[in-house]
Amino acid sequence: MNQATLVGHLGNDPEVSEFDGGRVARFRLATNRRWKGKEHTDWHSVKVFGPLVGVVEQYVKKGGRLLVVGRIEYRESDGKYFTDIIAQDIELL
Repeated sequence: MNQATLVGHLGNDPEVSEFDGGRVARFRLATNRRWKGKEHTDWHSVKVFGPLVGVVEQYVKKGGRLLVVGRIEYRESDGKYFTDIIAQDIELL
């Protein structure tokens, strides 16, 4: 099973773009983790497709808190490796 559940804050307003198959919204989500009294912020690249793009476009803004449930996708481009979360469900918190 490939599933990721993240709760965090948006680092930027979503960017919506169009392609042959429809529309996609992209944004960065910051999550925090703590261990041994230290805190670290991880940044996740999130992509949203389909009907959720309209919801993201209308309601999701920089700094907002969001729950994202999706799958992890790895890709390579020009010798660089990227990890994206492909959102299947989102919830405004």
